[in-house]
Amino acid sequence: MKIALICGGPGAERGISVNSSRSVMDHLQSKSLEIVPFYVDAFMNIYLLSPAQLYSNTPSDFDFKLKDHAQKITKEMFIFELKKVDLVYPLIHGVFGEDGKLQELLESNEIPYVGGPAKAMQLAFPKDIAYSVMSKAGFTVPSFVVVEMDNPDKAEEIIDSYIEKNKLSKVVLKPVLGGSSFGVHFIQTGKEGAEKLREISKKDLCVGSRFIVEPFYQGKEFSVIVLRAENGNVVSFVPTEVVVQNNDGFFDYRAKYLPTDGTRYECPPVSSEFTHLVVRDIQQGAERIFTVFGFNDSLRVDGFLLKNGEIRFTDINPTSGMEQNSFMFEQTSRVGLTHEEVLCLLVNSACKRYGIPCLPEKK
Repeated sequence: MKIALICGGPGAERGISVNSSRSVMDHLQSKSLEIVPFYVDAFMNIYLLSPAQLYSNTPSDFDFKLKDHAQKITKEMFIFELKKVDLVYPLIHGVFGEDGKLQELLESNEIPYVGGPAKAMQLAFPKDIAYSVMSKAGFTVPSFVVVEMDNPDKAEEIIDSYIEKNKLSKVVLKPVLGGSSFGVHFIQTGKEGAEKLREISKKDLCVGSRFIVEPFYQGKEFSVIVLRAENGNVVSFVPTEVVVQNNDGFFDYRAKYLPTDGTRYECPPVSSEFTHLVVRDIQQGAERIFTVFGFNDSLRVDGFLLKNGEIRFTDINPTSGMEQNSFMFEQTSRVGLTHEEVLCLLVNSACKRYGIPCLPEKK
């Protein structure tokens, strides 16, 4: 069997994507399975990599060494190479990977792949559209407004009006198209929001120009993984409670991916507020989101357990990170699954959908 990994992407999450691909390569490659890695750089150039090249650099200097060690290919060559494999595993986070564009490319060329369809991505990745879909499905979603980074003066007016109307002391400003907490800020005034938008515009985050403003939640943060089981049922795992002890409790990029003693991941949750009934409600809600949006194979949903006991789902992650210590592997390990078994489950879920022979079970 031959599988193509696609990593990188134009967004600031390229490094996370590379680490996810290395993890998948570590645990999936075998004598009976060949993995062919591809990399998309910040300018949407496509490269065919060797496995050695995938491992050779730190994510921060990966792009600088591509021209000497990787083969740059055209979009047409990219499609031609992908048609030679049995299955594609997209691992690009953020724009192009989670907004449905890569999936549209694969679907239009009838190339089988792991993960949700383009339509599900297009509904779930933009935060304003996702909230609309969830609201129509009966979920309680926060009130919000959308502002434009390209017009910070107008954004200042909109934010001030929103804060006053909803009687809020603090709000969250975050990209409509974004992940890994890039471009996310806590603000208290429209002026502060306008300043943050001007700062973000000077950075190369590739999160688009639209930003959503919503209430700052006081409560316990969680993340939950949902998979399609071997029997076809949608199953969620026990959620992870995210405990951030500094940085105003903000689970930002540094808290997520860099060494720190200020963040703990508790699975199962340790706070008394996460009762058996609350955990069950989180799981059932996440499973329903999976179904409502029409996802395949896997999904990660983030949210908050508020002080009044209400559950708010705030972020849908169509392509969950697959680093060694990711939520995906942490939660599945609690039911005895190894990294390799989880990856085989995801690959075989896609294989069954396309009528492709599955990976053999490990003995």
